[in-house]
Amino acid sequence: MSLKGIIYEYDTVNHLIAFSSNIKSKTNIILVGGLYHNLLSLPYTKTLYRMTKKKNINLIIPQFRSHPNFGIYSIDNDVTDLSNVIKDLQGDIILLGNSTGCQVIMLYINLYVDLRIKLCILQGAVSDTEYFEYKYKINSQIQNDKLFYFENVVYTKERFKSLYFRYNKEDLFSSYLDDDHFKNLNKNNYKLIFVISGNDEYGIKDIKEKFNKVTNSEVIVFEGGDHFLKDKESQKKLIKLIKKH
Repeated sequence: MSLKGIIYEYDTVNHLIAFSSNIKSKTNIILVGGLYHNLLSLPYTKTLYRMTKKKNINLIIPQFRSHPNFGIYSIDNDVTDLSNVIKDLQGDIILLGNSTGCQVIMLYINLYVDLRIKLCILQGAVSDTEYFEYKYKINSQIQNDKLFYFENVVYTKERFKSLYFRYNKEDLFSSYLDDDHFKNLNKNNYKLIFVISGNDEYGIKDIKEKFNKVTNSEVIVFEGGDHFLKDKESQKKLIKLIKKH
C-alpha cells in the first residue's frame, strides 16, 4: 500500500522534508519516530494512515536532521525540527511518538506552551540508558576523537553521553530516577498517554508505576506488544486509542 499525499519542505535552511496526507482537517497527527526512523519504518504507519484518511485527519510524518544520522545531531536539533514542523499548522495537534521520539516530544512540550496540542501519545517510551547498561554491562569509554564509531554508528561525544549516560538530557524515563522527577516531568500539564508494551525488547525495567506519577497522564499496557508494535492486535489497540480522542 502506498501513502497518498505530498512531500513538502518545512525547513528551507536545512532542506528538511515531511510527508503530509494533505487532508483539509481541524486535526493533525504528527508521527515522531525514533533513532532509525524513516517514512515507513514503523509497522503501524500504514494502518495509521488508513485510519486518518477515513476520519478526515491530516497525518504528518517529518524527517529530522537526525534521521538517520542521530549520532551526530543532538536531541535539541530534533526539538527545533519538530518546532518548525508545528509552527505553521492550522487546527488541533496530536503528537504520537515512538521510542526516542517520546523524549523529543517531552522536551518540546516542556519548552513550549501550545494550546493547539490536545494530546501526546508516547508509545515505547523506554530508557536508552538502562538498555545500554544492560546490553554492554558497563558504560563504554568515550574515545578522545571528536567523532567515533560505536556499533556501526558515527557519534559525537556529546550525543553519545546524552543518549547513553545517566542523568543527561535524554535520560527521562529511567527507573532509577526519583519520584519527583516524574511528578515534574509534564511541566506544562499537557494531556499524556503512555503506551507500554508487555514484550518491549528495549524496556529493561518496569516503569509503569513511575509513569503513573506524571501529572495529567494515563498509562496503558499492550500486553502482547513489542517496542514497535509489530503485531496486528497491538496496532488495532493503538488505532482505537487514537480514535477515542
